[in-house]
Amino acid sequence: MNITVKEHEKLLALEGQKLEFKTSVFYAPGSHNPSLKQLRTIAETVAAFMNAEGGSLVVGVADNGTVKGIDEDLDVLGLMSSSVALKLPQMDDSSFDYKATHDHYQLKLQHVFQAFLSPNHVGLYSISFVKTPQTKTICCKIDVKKMC
Repeated sequence: MNITVKEHEKLLALEGQKLEFKTSVFYAPGSHNPSLKQLRTIAETVAAFMNAEGGSLVVGVADNGTVKGIDEDLDVLGLMSSSVALKLPQMDDSSFDYKATHDHYQLKLQHVFQAFLSPNHVGLYSISFVKTPQTKTICCKIDVKKMC
């Protein structure tokens, strides 16, 4: 999905209670090593939206609004070792042997949410990819509904 320049500028100005930016899912900021703590942080952000009014998490954007995209996250995902996978319930080693694509990225995010959140929450979030207008950089957008 492509977004307009105006939508992009509006998005960057709105980070707050219903919008959160994260630079990555699979590695901690400042490092390019796989991070279980970062995975947990992403799941906690989604859970917080579920427990509040809902919201959106945009991955590939720094807190200051700098759009980085998810290319580095895809690289780290492709290199992730089974040691991280083994620490996540409902995930197995073999799931990390595939080339990291957007489909793979989405599947891994779903696995992370299943591991850290209740399986009953599956219908409360959707994962999509958006392309920024100027740079054509691809980010991941996770829309979260309020839990009843």
